Amino acid sequence: MNAGKIKESFPFFTAHPSMVYLDNSATTQKPQAVIDVLNKYIVEENANAGRSSYTLSSRLSRRIEKVREKVADFIGAETSEVAFTAGATDSFHKAILSLGFSYLKDGDEVLYALDDHKSFVSAWFQLRDTLARNGTRITLIPYSRRQNGDADIEDIHRKTTLQTKIIAITHLHNTYGADSDVHLLKDLREKGIIVFVDATQSIGHMKVDVKELGADIMAFSGHKMFASPGSGVLFVDKELQTKLIPLFVGGGEGSWVSAASSKVEFVNFCRALESGTLNYPAILSLDPAISFINMIGLDEIEAHLGSLTVQLIQGLGKIPGVVFPPGPKYWTCLGGYGIVAFSVEGVNSAEIGYALDQENIMVRTGLFCRADEKDTRIDGLIRVSVHIYNTEDDIKNFLSAIGRLARNPC
Repeated sequence: MNAGKIKESFPFFTAHPSMVYLDNSATTQKPQAVIDVLNKYIVEENANAGRSSYTLSSRLSRRIEKVREKVADFIGAETSEVAFTAGATDSFHKAILSLGFSYLKDGDEVLYALDDHKSFVSAWFQLRDTLARNGTRITLIPYSRRQNGDADIEDIHRKTTLQTKIIAITHLHNTYGADSDVHLLKDLREKGIIVFVDATQSIGHMKVDVKELGADIMAFSGHKMFASPGSGVLFVDKELQTKLIPLFVGGGEGSWVSAASSKVEFVNFCRALESGTLNYPAILSLDPAISFINMIGLDEIEAHLGSLTVQLIQGLGKIPGVVFPPGPKYWTCLGGYGIVAFSVEGVNSAEIGYALDQENIMVRTGLFCRADEKDTRIDGLIRVSVHIYNTEDDIKNFLSAIGRLARNPC
């Protein structure tokens, strides 16, 4: 894959030709095709979908449904199983609150990992405390992670009891860059346990199929896969939807107040969540973003990210003072998904970030929204996260800069 050629499709790099952007886990740059869709909507197509019979409104409604079809096909779902949200955090809360108030019962248990992303973990804690104030007590049970960075599936199985109702798991970890083998939980799913997957980092990096994963619920953001901020997707299995009541309802075609039953009725769980005026340009941007990914091919993307990951691990391993947390450093085979974290002994991660910025190299420093980020026992890390427009020269420039900083810290 010619990453240098692909980079030409991204105006950001035309505006910043010397920039080495290595913070793709936070957000990705946008190709021209996505920018064109956003601009065209604002300039020529602004309307409210599903509210009126005039051409702009009805045409937008049809386009939104076409995007839904494309997203569903991209993740192996049915269109009725896809809801558009404002992002992964929005998806987490809408699904978790609905689970809490229409599915979970007193004494139920949820398994989770404390070092997953804060937006995923904290939502469960908020739910637990809110339910407790209303007389329902659920228990959150943490499971462990292996040294290679993935979730310890054996520990999940050990901690599963008759009271376990949900397993919350991250597909590709935002710090450790490891695939958690979610599909190995299918036996628990067959026992009626809900598998709730955070696919925010895996989407656009590797093939993500809800059926192959065995996911009952899955969420991700569009802005990490070249689409616009404000675009999110929530997948909910159609059988599970029949057991859930959406807590977010309002204007739109997804719900209504029935005079006959004197209660809120809804088309299905996912459609009811799309209440109010949605972020239509952001949703539309998912179309060219997915087309861009499909044009390159997920196999090609995964191979490219794996190659850059190996280059990073091997290069960093030669620099004195570099220490790796769990992740691809400890894998038995060469590869990876483009996320590598590390620290440099005796040097504050933020200082390294500032120094790299002076050399036009952008990385993430800190704890990357870990749920336990206030734990003073944990030092900050430096995270490099690459994508399809990153080149071997980008990595060489970064490694050269880190080598100098490790020898001569600020």
